[in-house]
Amino acid sequence: MVANQVMRVKQYGARTVHDANKIGSSQRKIRANNRNSLRMRSSEVRASSQKPQPPEDQPSPFSFEIELDKYERVMAKLQTPQRIGAYLAAVSLASMGSGALLGQATKNAIVRTGTAVVAGCGAAYGASVIDKKRFTAAPKQLWNELNNRDPLSIDAREVKEVGERFGIKDMGTQCPREICGLYDAYLSSLIPVGDEPVKGWEPDALKQFRETLGLEDSEAAQAHLEVGRRLYRKRIELGDKDTEIESKVEFQKLVYISQMTFGEEKARFMLPWRRVFRVTDAQVALALKDNASQLFRSFLKSGGAVATVDLNGLAEAKSYASDDLLLSDDITGEIVQSEARAHVVKIVEAATEIAKQRGSARDVDLVEKKIGSILDYNGRLEKSAGALAGVGPVTLFGGEYEADAKISELKELFKIFVEQSVKGGQLTQACSNKLAKLRLVFGLGNKEADAITIEATTKA
Repeated sequence: MVANQVMRVKQYGARTVHDANKIGSSQRKIRANNRNSLRMRSSEVRASSQKPQPPEDQPSPFSFEIELDKYERVMAKLQTPQRIGAYLAAVSLASMGSGALLGQATKNAIVRTGTAVVAGCGAAYGASVIDKKRFTAAPKQLWNELNNRDPLSIDAREVKEVGERFGIKDMGTQCPREICGLYDAYLSSLIPVGDEPVKGWEPDALKQFRETLGLEDSEAAQAHLEVGRRLYRKRIELGDKDTEIESKVEFQKLVYISQMTFGEEKARFMLPWRRVFRVTDAQVALALKDNASQLFRSFLKSGGAVATVDLNGLAEAKSYASDDLLLSDDITGEIVQSEARAHVVKIVEAATEIAKQRGSARDVDLVEKKIGSILDYNGRLEKSAGALAGVGPVTLFGGEYEADAKISELKELFKIFVEQSVKGGQLTQACSNKLAKLRLVFGLGNKEADAITIEATTKA
């Protein structure tokens, strides 16, 4: 009988190796399909939207494999039916073996029988202890399955298959702490280091990975707090000013990514920043504002909606600011006005550079053309007012153009435009209207503009 039971265990192991090879082959096909479908989805999204998307070359946080202990390696080799059969065989073998040995050592049949039962129970307990190893082995195996892979390339079916190999239906609920370790690793890899900004795709990526793992929000929130504790310890342990500033900035990024991952309502209860890290509500609000503003600026620059006054682009920017970044109209307006002003300043600086040239390099016709493009741009902004908060005519009044040197440059450009306008004859009403608008763009006073106009027309 013992020989038959041992043979069954060996057969289970052999069958398991065969099954494992079949599973490995099918998983390789699934991975390839997942990667291909992910690339197709990413390219389709990029073609239809300027919203940030995960880069294809994002380094994997699972860059190394975790070694399983000897009991976990047994778990990894056995499928569920074989594992149960092996445990039953182990219990039976231990019971019979212990009883036989004790039978030779004593003539007391009652003691012999009782001890055999105890030995059998001990073997059953040992099998139970070993069986618990599957709850640590399965997450480790999943980690190794993700080795050097993009976490977003895995799907819930693959996670479920790994769990089922260990007799676990739902790893997210049956071994949440261990699964949370995988989520922690991915979250840690997404917090930008140093001056590197948040990219904007991180919250959606974390949501997708969390759902794939089957992890509850409350469990995942603990990973966010743990990452915060590591940043806090880093600041205290290293102690220098540069590290302290860097850790604070990274903590702000963590706060932003976390708040956007769970949403304002859930984050209020699951992420007690103030209680755990002694930060104020104002500091949390500042972290949200700074990171959202930076993302919106990047969005406007990459899409060029403000620079080109593209109505479709402005509509998309409006949706992104309010729905995705949760920016108020006031903050959105300030950023849009800043971007529009920067576009005009760029043209003014190019025109000034030409105007400062000597001889034939001083192309006044080109200067006139550039100034005309500013008026055209401002006109389009005026017509598109209301498409997005902050869209409207630009003025250079204030800021860097309050300095005398900058004002002199604007006056010189204004003078060139007047001279070019009256070169062919008298100053027409249409030209007068353009000069009035240009005066507002340059932030010149009525007296200053009139004096330049009279001087230029008199010479003409």
